[in-house]
Amino acid sequence: LRSVATMRIKLPFTFVLTLLTFSTMSVTTNAQQLRDAFRKVGPSVVIVKTRRVEIAPSVNESMGIIDGLGSGVLISNDGKVLTAAHVVQTADVATVEFSDGQEMTARVIGSDVQSDVALLQLKEVPKGVTPATLGDSDKVEVGDEIFAIGAPYGISQTLSVGHLSGRHRLKRNNQSISVEFLQTDAAINTGNSGGPMFDMQGNVIGIVSSIMSHTGGSEGMAFATAANTAKKLLLERKPFWSGIDA
Repeated sequence: LRSVATMRIKLPFTFVLTLLTFSTMSVTTNAQQLRDAFRKVGPSVVIVKTRRVEIAPSVNESMGIIDGLGSGVLISNDGKVLTAAHVVQTADVATVEFSDGQEMTARVIGSDVQSDVALLQLKEVPKGVTPATLGDSDKVEVGDEIFAIGAPYGISQTLSVGHLSGRHRLKRNNQSISVEFLQTDAAINTGNSGGPMFDMQGNVIGIVSSIMSHTGGSEGMAFATAANTAKKLLLERKPFWSGIDA
């Protein structure tokens, strides 16, 4: 018997050529699917800009203004936008910027800090912008390919691709609704918070929440609130907002 390292198997040239052709076709198909999905849903992804005014610590000091930045996704024709609760929770003013540069004033109409999702309402939606479709996050499985679009470090319309790495369900205290977070190895950085995670068909399956990192940057450990959790908490029941309207 020969070892695997030294064994030589003679394959017909036509067979090898067929394998290589099939492999190339598969990669091309996946790339085309991703390009098509990005073009379809990209305009629905927005930058969420916030501003918070801090009271001066003393009469001799001026008030401080703190600007914040995150991402979000338009989910309805009447101007509803999903984002992360921590992006807007302490904001006094919030605006949404679309990929063409148009900015719209946003008002927080629902927020759930424990699940880290919030719902914004715009006064109007730019013409030609189609909302993204909220998918069924229960249908995605660990190992499925996913992609995220957001504004890491303020760079809008940035695409990152990865896989669903895990599912984590947390029971809420004294409540029947549980919170599920989807784990991914896609590159997620500061500014991606609140942005959508999509399946390969372009359905929103999660809203980016946080990363686990020692450096502050992406280390392949990111988490998104499952779309079904956001639906139950903010869309299927009356939205609840516990902070200041922006």
